[in-house]
Amino acid sequence: MKNGPRMINTPWYEEPIPFHEAAEIGTRKVIQEHSTIGVVITTDGSIGEIPRHDYIESEERVIDELKEVGKPFIMVINSVRPYHPETEALRQELSRKYDIPVLAMSVESMREQDVLSVLREALYEFPVLEVNVNLPSWVMVLKEDHWLRESYQDSVKETVKDIKRLRDVDRVVGQFSEFDLSKERV
Repeated sequence: MKNGPRMINTPWYEEPIPFHEAAEIGTRKVIQEHSTIGVVITTDGSIGEIPRHDYIESEERVIDELKEVGKPFIMVINSVRPYHPETEALRQELSRKYDIPVLAMSVESMREQDVLSVLREALYEFPVLEVNVNLPSWVMVLKEDHWLRESYQDSVKETVKDIKRLRDVDRVVGQFSEFDLSKERV
């Protein structure tokens, strides 16, 4: 047993199982059954002795699982040099790759502001299930087929279809100013 994997007891099996397998099962159960929000912690390789490339497969698997179950989540790159250009390049690369917010920080030296940043970014990942838009009352008193009312309603429909997560709201609402509501457009 000295050369074999470390074995542990779990609530899921009567017999001990390898630690690595227990960690996988436990992580999956937390993601699928217990969590509301997720923070995936990875590293640029500057923490501990494990190189960056050894994290990638597990990182991809966890992110795929989170996306599959639809849980809102973000990623934190744990680094001893969170502001280094290489860390920033990795942060941007991972954000593009996974289409999620990625923050770089030193978890060991986190302060209250860092925790608030993580929570704020994670909360912006919650899905938007419904969008209610109240048009001005002077528009609503117009007949349904009036060109201005139709123009407003078309603009709203066109704009809100892009809202999937809370983080999309500000960007999408800013698009309202781009719509031409003139009669010539109709």
